[in-house]
Amino acid sequence: MPYQFIIYKGLDLRVNYDYQPEEKMVMYYGDGSGYPGCAESLEINTISLGDYDLTELLENDRGKITDAIYAEWRKNDVRD
Repeated sequence: MPYQFIIYKGLDLRVNYDYQPEEKMVMYYGDGSGYPGCAESLEINTISLGDYDLTELLENDRGKITDAIYAEWRKNDVRD
């Protein structure tokens, strides 16, 4: 499972996640069908600090933590 280390609220967290990259829309295939595409998504599975699981404690912060992961990727120009 992929993971990313981030610093969030002064804590060095390890975030395990599932990532789905964007899939572009296809208007028409040769048979006349198409594909609407899919936006990129990142689903957080666990958030840990050392041996401590903070997933439930930080449940309300998932959006900010996801944004922090994307920011780290932009900073390092990295995608899974």
